[in-house]
Formats: sequence, C-alpha cells, structure tokens
Amino acid sequence: MSPIQKVLDFPLIRYYLLAWQRITDYKGVSNRREYWWGILSASVAIGLVLFSSALLIQDPQILNIVFGVFVFVSKLQILPLSIRRLRDTGDIKNKKTDIIFYLLVIFSMLSLKGSALISFLKLIIGIFLLSLYTKSSKSPADPENIIEGQ
Repeated sequence: MSPIQKVLDFPLIRYYLLAWQRITDYKGVSNRREYWWGILSASVAIGLVLFSSALLIQDPQILNIVFGVFVFVSKLQILPLSIRRLRDTGDIKNKKTDIIFYLLVIFSMLSLKGSALISFLKLIIGIFLLSLYTKSSKSPADPENIIEGQ
C-alpha cells in the first residue's frame, strides 16, 4: 500500500472526502460513523484553516473574510450530511417532515447575532437535533435504507 493510500484511508481524511463527494446527496442515508467522522473532520479543517490563515494573513479584515467563506463552505458540506443522518434514523418520512427538518437544521447552522431568545431557540433546537443524530440507524434490511448504486 502506497503512503498516499495510507493517508487517504485514515478515517479523518476518508470521511472528509466522502462528505464532499456526497455534497449533493440529500436522498441517501449516513450512518453514525459517517456523520460523526464528517463533523469531526470538518471541525478539524476549519481549525487548520483558521490557524494557518492567522499565521499567513496579517490583515484582520481579510482574515475574517477568508474564515467566513471557509465556514460557509463547510456548512454547505455539513447540511446534506445532517439531512442524510436524520433520514437514516427514520425521522424524515415524508415531504412535510422533510421541510420541517431542513428548516431546523438550517436555522441551527445560522450565525445569528441578537437577542437571548434567538440564542435560546438555537440551543433548544441544537439539543433536539443532537438527540436525533445519536439515535441508532434503521434496519439495514429496510428497503428505504438502501443507497442506490451499492
């Protein structure tokens, strides 16, 4: 096995790349391992970009722009991952619940400044979503849980 293949097989890298490969997949499912490794790898990537940008960029305004763009792009990666995780737990069953969960996930990802009420709502929604993300997957034998092409 080549050194590059060993690096690509490391879970942090593998699941980060998998999340980018499935960025437009809102219909499939993501098991707990794929979700949590994807979240961890995105967090590590954001930390690395922030640290390296702080070392390389002296202007704080440009640093804020670079970091803001990278965080926004990372949230675009995390959104379908979150929706697929909710679909895997069986919580998204039809179009009505689809829309409700899309709105909850998007609201929880927004960077809103403002009143304590908004912060409190985000906290409650975040705890609710966390409880759903940690649920076990539906049975793999369930026909709705099979990803096309596998």
